[in-house]
Amino acid sequence: MTKNLLSVGGSSPQGQNSLANALSPGIPPIGAGSTANTVSFQSQFRHQPSLSVNSINSINSLNSLNSFNSNTSTSIHDSAYQFGGEPLTPPEIANNSTKHFSPWNTNNNGALKSNSTTQFPAQVFPFSNTAGNPGVGAVPSVTTTNPRSRLLSLPQLQPAVTFNIDKSLASLSLQNNNNLDTFNPTSSSTTPIYPKKSHEKELVTRLNSTPFEALTDEIVSLSKDQYGCRFLQRKLDENSTMYFPTIFGQICAHASELMVDPFGNYLVQKLLNYCTNNEKDLLLEQSAPDLFSVALNQHGTRALQKIIDCLGTNYQFSLVRDSLKNHVVELIQDLNGNHVVQKCINKFSHKDFQFIIDAICLHIVRISTHKHGCCVLQKCLNKCNQQQLVQLGDEIIANAIVLMKDQFGNYVVQYLLSMNNLPINEKLVYQILPSISVLSVQKFSSNVMEKCLKNAPNRSSQNAMLEEILRPQNLNALIKDQYGNYVVQTAIDVADDEYKFRLIQTVKPMLPFIKSTPYSRRIQSKISVVLNQNANLNAMLTTYQQYFASTAAPDQYLSFYKQQQQQHQYQNQQFQGLHNNQN
Repeated sequence: MTKNLLSVGGSSPQGQNSLANALSPGIPPIGAGSTANTVSFQSQFRHQPSLSVNSINSINSLNSLNSFNSNTSTSIHDSAYQFGGEPLTPPEIANNSTKHFSPWNTNNNGALKSNSTTQFPAQVFPFSNTAGNPGVGAVPSVTTTNPRSRLLSLPQLQPAVTFNIDKSLASLSLQNNNNLDTFNPTSSSTTPIYPKKSHEKELVTRLNSTPFEALTDEIVSLSKDQYGCRFLQRKLDENSTMYFPTIFGQICAHASELMVDPFGNYLVQKLLNYCTNNEKDLLLEQSAPDLFSVALNQHGTRALQKIIDCLGTNYQFSLVRDSLKNHVVELIQDLNGNHVVQKCINKFSHKDFQFIIDAICLHIVRISTHKHGCCVLQKCLNKCNQQQLVQLGDEIIANAIVLMKDQFGNYVVQYLLSMNNLPINEKLVYQILPSISVLSVQKFSSNVMEKCLKNAPNRSSQNAMLEEILRPQNLNALIKDQYGNYVVQTAIDVADDEYKFRLIQTVKPMLPFIKSTPYSRRIQSKISVVLNQNANLNAMLTTYQQYFASTAAPDQYLSFYKQQQQQHQYQNQQFQGLHNNQN
């Protein structure tokens, strides 16, 4: 929108004329001494022909603005306004001798009237909105009490009528916008705001009244038109046997072009429902060189996914595979293309989508750390066979530490853990074991650490992680960290009684030093919950605190406790055996 900034000075005659020129017809300036001006302004037109007000009654009456505050500066930001409503055909002006009208009412002395209402001549604004007066429409009133607020409160209308200002003549002209029928208020494109209904009706009427054979040469152009595309789809639904060969014969050579068209892609998708395998072969052979660019298009991606859904022979699968295999990484990282890759993973056999697995393994970090790539990789992990899972798993494990620290890559590692493949999970645990203290205090990798503790493949690998956490320097850092404390809480949750005891006894002396932090209260709450739910652990802690806390370390007490437990168990077995023999 073209912006013109018009500054109006109160005491300057030149500024007064600028004010007069800036205001649109029907919105008079505010005279000196007026407290409120009511302006009746009526318009529902989108555009008018060139009109001019070459003569304004008593132009010197603008001198009455001398009393306007000289410090007032008023800006009109939009030099063009568009008025709502349906487009109207403007009338012809009778002739040049038409008496010029004044858009402002004045009194006999040439001063502007306050509280004045201005009505425009019917031949200039011939509207028929007012009952009983077909010449002049009903007008909404705009009442203002402050000159500046009135100007700044002008409706924010869209460009259709342009007011050009001629300061020397103090004239005001209305000019047609050259592109009104196709003007878009939010874009510079030529999409019409109001469809040309007469044109649409004419097209629909012509299509319905013309024999289909006469439209053969127009099928491609009709496919790109909203109503033409609907017409062709309806013909296919009515009698596919009669109309399909003609439509397919015209469309096949232009399949790639139509797949990326906003309307043509729907016709291509409709055609696929009636295609035989031979016709699908022809369609794919024509479009195969362009499938990569089609996949990147917001319309083409839908058409290509439909094609993949309809594939039925090895030859068709090979055509799609060969056209996409050199562009897998680009497709995965694209907003539209990644859906095509996911469709291939869902539809293709394990052998047919091996090319996707191979490409991902070559660029595992690049794909795993991408917002679309991590989703595609999870889809691969879910769909692949055991051999492909091991292939992907090995690459993920080799780069696990990098991926765990990434905002997207950490989800890939978590998903791999959730598949509960014991050899893979065990290999992953021992891969990250030396870096547990670092990974546990990082925002994204701390989530993966919790997942590792929960999905540990066996007790030995879980205990290995717990031993790393229990190292004094590690535990002291984790319990004070905003992310690490969650790892400690999870460790307390998943550990067996022995490690729960060691964790609780080691953590408790540290809590007073972090009592003012929120995570201190969380850890205390976690310990309370665990003890309430585990009577055996509670008894162990009570016994230790009463009899051994001052003389033995927790590890020494645990050794003694184990010996006691083993002895007690042995005695029970002996008693049970004796009882059985007596029976």
